[in-house]
Amino acid sequence: MTQFGDRSDTIVTCTDEADGDIAALRQGLSRFGQSSRESAARVENARNQLDRLEGLANEMLNTAAHGGHVTRNSHYIAMAEDGAEEITALIETALEEQRLDMAHLFDAAYRPLRGTEPVQYENDFTAFADRHVQPLLDRHTAQDNAVVGCCLVDMNGYLPTHISARSQPQRPGQPRWNMENARNRQIFMDGQTRQALDGKGDFFLFTYRQDLGEGRYRALRSVFVPLIIRGRRWGLYEVGYLI
Repeated sequence: MTQFGDRSDTIVTCTDEADGDIAALRQGLSRFGQSSRESAARVENARNQLDRLEGLANEMLNTAAHGGHVTRNSHYIAMAEDGAEEITALIETALEEQRLDMAHLFDAAYRPLRGTEPVQYENDFTAFADRHVQPLLDRHTAQDNAVVGCCLVDMNGYLPTHISARSQPQRPGQPRWNMENARNRQIFMDGQTRQALDGKGDFFLFTYRQDLGEGRYRALRSVFVPLIIRGRRWGLYEVGYLI
């Protein structure tokens, strides 16, 4: 009985010590959680400040581009304007010849393609774009080695087609490869694209981070030219090039 009592006392002592350790651990985790929340808030605040700074820088860049001075960007602005004019003429001719109609051109019922990662979509304009617009995009992209791609994006950020090099068949289970090489038929939307889609102007010149998936980005500069078809804004023609 004496030995049992001694062992019971030892167990009680160990339990008390364990309770103290658990309380200290709980307190430490609470402090860590508070610190993590504060750090996350600071990170979010810094991100918002960087976004505002990026927006101001792009406003200055775009304003300077409209100032009439010849810079390195002038060549790409001219390329974008020529490409947008050619695509507009191509589409309007197809409409006149009834090879395309306005309902198909402005179709926003995007149908997800099963098994694609990232998800790709089709609509009633996709097949026409692949067949008739993609060759034009390839030709314009090949005009300058700094151009990484010409494309067109509708008002919802949908790319019905892209250059051939970025319109390859997806590889199952390789989303990272797909994000870089199968960018056609995807929906992309960032602040710069949204600003260009909603803005008023003959063109927009912005620097932005191209999303390559899995937290990877590439700094590019893009010229966006509005595409107006029969008085209705379809979206944008974009020329993206290395800075």
